Amino acid sequence: EVRAQQNLAALAALGFAVTVACTPDEHGRGDIGVPTVTMEALPTMEYTELARRSDYRAGVRHLLAPLLTDAETVVLCEHIQALACCPPHPRLVYSCHDLIFQLTRMRREMSGRPVTLKTKIYWRYVEWLEGRLMRKAKRVICVSASEAARIVSRWHIPTTYIPIVGTEDPVVKSVENFSGPIRFWFYGGSAATANKVMLDHLASGLFDQLKTACQKAEFHQLGSYKTYD
Repeated sequence: EVRAQQNLAALAALGFAVTVACTPDEHGRGDIGVPTVTMEALPTMEYTELARRSDYRAGVRHLLAPLLTDAETVVLCEHIQALACCPPHPRLVYSCHDLIFQLTRMRREMSGRPVTLKTKIYWRYVEWLEGRLMRKAKRVICVSASEAARIVSRWHIPTTYIPIVGTEDPVVKSVENFSGPIRFWFYGGSAATANKVMLDHLASGLFDQLKTACQKAEFHQLGSYKTYD
């Protein structure tokens, strides 16, 4: 949702009139402040299964067709399921949160279950289908620098790394507003691109500023960091 909000804020700042096409909110939340077209709930979150539901995808395309008549329109697909359902369009952008075929493989390997020949064939199918869907996009934006590079090298689609950031200005507080010892905790494995970038920035750039403001500041790193090149 943070990514979706960020993309909506960016489109609004660029001067686009935004219409959101989405399924009903599972938590019953209402108006999001922009015109909204509501479609039926997804029959499945597995995009391999969704690819077989031609009836549902045809219904989505029919619903979206009246919105895509203007040559200036940009279509932004916020997840792989949207990309699977969206009709072809000359200005289609895919917001890639994760490469699903990588997640599918990683989760299976971490589960400890045996990897059979059938599993390997399924992995290849998932990767092929994701690549096929990805080629619908004219541009891709990624939350991962390494995945952006992989999409370019593997599928030759123009791709830009744009990390997830907040859409509101942070409230700045001076050191005097804090009482007692100050501790900043950063959690997360450094094998993840975003965490690695943040950890490097904290160690090599941000900590010097903290040290200037807080003379007694210390930096401690706990855990393995050698899993990332």
